[in-house]
Amino acid sequence: MAFVGPLTSFIIGVVSYGLARALGMQTPFGAAAWYLGWANIVLAVFNLVPAYPLDGGKVLHSLIWRATGDRRQATRIAAGIGQTIALTMVGFGIFLAFAGNFASGIWLAVIGWFLNQAGRAEAFQTELAQSLRGHPVRDIATVPPPALKQDDTARTATDMLLRSGQRAAPVVSNGHLVGIVTLTDLARAHATSSEEPLSALMTPASKIVSVAPATDSLDALSQLAQTGFHQLPVIDESGTIIGFITRDGVLRRLTYASGHGQARG
Repeated sequence: MAFVGPLTSFIIGVVSYGLARALGMQTPFGAAAWYLGWANIVLAVFNLVPAYPLDGGKVLHSLIWRATGDRRQATRIAAGIGQTIALTMVGFGIFLAFAGNFASGIWLAVIGWFLNQAGRAEAFQTELAQSLRGHPVRDIATVPPPALKQDDTARTATDMLLRSGQRAAPVVSNGHLVGIVTLTDLARAHATSSEEPLSALMTPASKIVSVAPATDSLDALSQLAQTGFHQLPVIDESGTIIGFITRDGVLRRLTYASGHGQARG
């Protein structure tokens, strides 16, 4: 399917060039058709460059995947090839700029830099998806810090969270979750009074956006991105918070999975 894009551009280019010949290159419509054909041919060739996120990079990824049978390895190889090509474009662009062709050199370097950044992002997202696919959130949840009480103060909660290195903590009453307090909540409290009780600062349990332990990790990560929160609590059927889904926790999961895979290899 990745090859369909360049193929479509190539077909449009050929048809447009044929139309330009039929109308006459000197006529306004003929000149426009010729330019359209030239632009699509150039676009087709450029998209076939084997570098993420171009279609050529995706075709290369598919071929390597088929040859090795390992999608993660195919991603790493294709991403490495793409980054090499992108950095070569940057280097050649800089050379052209110093050689006197400044505008073309800078433009080529900018394109190479863009391909390198986009390729790294694409490879990371693919690696992350492969690492998390099929795993419930209970596997990647960060263990929550000790629970706090409603009458604990903002000062007490801040000290505890800073020691734990986490951004949020559950607030309980008689063993039941009644809310969650975050560092953002506490920062607002310190602007007025560090002795304010957590009952006035926390997000009540009824308003907490959470996920169940069996939720797919990819779905939870998507929900975390959509909410814009720093963490997403994982709460079981009994109302007990068993952990938080955080960006740092997801990155640690990816790092562990990558290292474990290399160790096995």
